[in-house]
Amino acid sequence: MACEVHPDVAETHGCTHCEKRWCSACVIPLRTGHRASCPACGHLVVRASPVLSSGSKLGDAARRVWSMEGLTTALGFAFAFMGSRYVFVLGVFYVAAVVGYYFTIIRHVGDGQDGLPGPSDAVDSWTETVGVFVQGALCVAVGLVPLWLWFVVAHDFPSAGTTIALIVVGQLYMPAALLATALSNRALAVAWPPMWIAIVARAPRRYVEFAGLWLVSMIAGAIVYGATSWIVDGALSLGGTETPLRWWGFGALLAAFIWDLFLFGQAALVGIYLRENKSAFGWDNELS
Repeated sequence: MACEVHPDVAETHGCTHCEKRWCSACVIPLRTGHRASCPACGHLVVRASPVLSSGSKLGDAARRVWSMEGLTTALGFAFAFMGSRYVFVLGVFYVAAVVGYYFTIIRHVGDGQDGLPGPSDAVDSWTETVGVFVQGALCVAVGLVPLWLWFVVAHDFPSAGTTIALIVVGQLYMPAALLATALSNRALAVAWPPMWIAIVARAPRRYVEFAGLWLVSMIAGAIVYGATSWIVDGALSLGGTETPLRWWGFGALLAAFIWDLFLFGQAALVGIYLRENKSAFGWDNELS
């Protein structure tokens, strides 16, 4: 759509009250943060977000991942994982950095920004490093609650089929947990079911669509991990001689690089979903 005042200029913002469309030259910047108001009614405006087809969403996510920012950040994180094979504490930094960057991507894309955020945007202090590490641990723990409850009640591990089913159940509400922490920018929101319920209740149909997309992406992630995890300690045949990839940590570097790229793409898809549906969930002000 075009700007209300400049018909030859594409819209960049939409009013949350009167729903009029404006270009960046028309909106009125506010002194607090990066927000702006509508020149017609004075209410807050949010970035315009075109609705993309499924193929376009995947294309947008792939374009971001295969950018210079995506490739160099994935490689940088992969070096940390490679180093963790020799210095354990580097593994902690690797997990914290990846989790922090994951949520930074979600908010970056959800806010309508292009490309991916710079690698330095993931964690800026020791406090934030600890915070994102806790956030990542909570995400994993929340998704495994059904499996944990089974163990508490049965005092035994379930069969392989039941384990998969319980993990799938956990992944059905994981999108709500992710949206809760992304929209509120609070790590503990990932473990607060009332906020999940509020998110789902606002737009149940759209949430079901997103939960389906999330489940498919998790299955794809499991396939990617299963197909590449052997690289960490595998061997490569060179001239008929088996050369261990674990020498110098090359296998760990390559595997982590692939995993990082996949996670970046998944985070970009979550961000695209947020960008398109933030009005439906009533958190326009959070992402504006």
